[in-house]
Amino acid sequence: MKRWLKRIRGSLGMGLTWAAVGFGVGAVLELLSGAPVNGALFENALQAAVMGFINGVAFSAVLRIAEGRRTFEEMSLWRFAGWGVVGGLVVSLLTGGGFLVFFTLLGAGCAAGSLAVARRADPLLEPGKGVGLLEGESPNPLT
Repeated sequence: MKRWLKRIRGSLGMGLTWAAVGFGVGAVLELLSGAPVNGALFENALQAAVMGFINGVAFSAVLRIAEGRRTFEEMSLWRFAGWGVVGGLVVSLLTGGGFLVFFTLLGAGCAAGSLAVARRADPLLEPGKGVGLLEGESPNPLT
């Protein structure tokens, strides 16, 4: 049970991080579109934050399923961004296909940023720790 709680906590953390990015991107896009600064700006930014949260959780699930046994060093930036695109496509299709380009680009950008941050924090982690591995799990599925 403890492993599942850690994985859920990690997925929620990824979702919250991507929600913050979604809020910022949504607010900037609204400001660039010339929308008056009123409640509508924050309404659209909050919608982008909610979708960013869902996108981050979907990415976390896709990454765990597809690359759970790989370490950060074994993953290329392009491959990680590709899984972010898949997560964005999943969210876009689940929400009716609207904003397809927005969510795929947001997914790719956030995934690449997540890997960059994870690689910078990697010295703080135990060496050889996989993307989806927890305490006591080996990166080699045969051991």
